[in-house]
Amino acid sequence: QSDLSALHERLASYIGMVALLILMTSVVVYLLSLQLQRTITRPIFNLARTAKTISTAKNYSVRAQKESNDEFGQLMDGFNEMLDQIQRRDAALHRANVELEKARSELEIRVEQRTKELREAQKIVMQQERLKALGQMASGIAHDINNALSPIVGFAELLMQIEVNLTADGRKYLKYIKTAGEDISHIVAGLREFYRLRDENEALHALNLNRIVEQV
Repeated sequence: QSDLSALHERLASYIGMVALLILMTSVVVYLLSLQLQRTITRPIFNLARTAKTISTAKNYSVRAQKESNDEFGQLMDGFNEMLDQIQRRDAALHRANVELEKARSELEIRVEQRTKELREAQKIVMQQERLKALGQMASGIAHDINNALSPIVGFAELLMQIEVNLTADGRKYLKYIKTAGEDISHIVAGLREFYRLRDENEALHALNLNRIVEQV
């Protein structure tokens, strides 16, 4: 019976030692898990959360929080440096897009202005073509009118010179005919002047207003 009691005491002692060993092992495992979570799991989760935030919001100013200077700390530094580069490139791209939009707006304004100038130039050319056509027509008409007026003016002047028996009224009427023919000739000359190209240094002729008033 004494041997059985001693066996029970040894067995109880072994069980206690095993229980104590298991407890100590559990404590060590728990502490190791906490250390592992602090050094590995939490930085990885932090990095994954930061990457998801950047991917969702497209905000490259977000940075991963560095907690240590070990390999994971170096990984955080590399990740943040990569974000710095992306942010700088994104800012440069944004500035380039702004400059491009500004240049495109200026180009559209210039194109619109040049188009307006071109249309105005086309209108001027069309007007010049119309004036040219009108001038050609007026030139032909003036030539025909002058041919028709030459006998009227010439014979009226000839009659006043060679017909000595003309009455005063007849001579006056011939003078009216000659003056009217000359007036028509001047009007035709004015039509020619309408389309003729002028020189800046072209000399002007004096106009006798007294004679015009007397004729009127």
